[in-house]
Amino acid sequence: MSMTWWRQRYAVVSVLFLVWVTSYLDRMVMATAIPYMADDFGLKPVTMGVVMSAFFIGYALCQIPGGILATALVAGRSCY
Repeated sequence: MSMTWWRQRYAVVSVLFLVWVTSYLDRMVMATAIPYMADDFGLKPVTMGVVMSAFFIGYALCQIPGGILATALVAGRSCY
């Protein structure tokens, strides 16, 4: 095995980790920021709920296709 292979592996893992951290922070900050956004835009509680629901439904809808793609494309090669 060459050093290039290890560098590529660690580069991919590093990018995936940064994307995961960004996604986690995005979800966490959204719950904290919604009251301030509501004040700025004059949103009522019902509208705040719609905004939060739309934001989290996007995450939920991407979970199943993302899991299927991850299983189909990566799991077979990474386990062996």
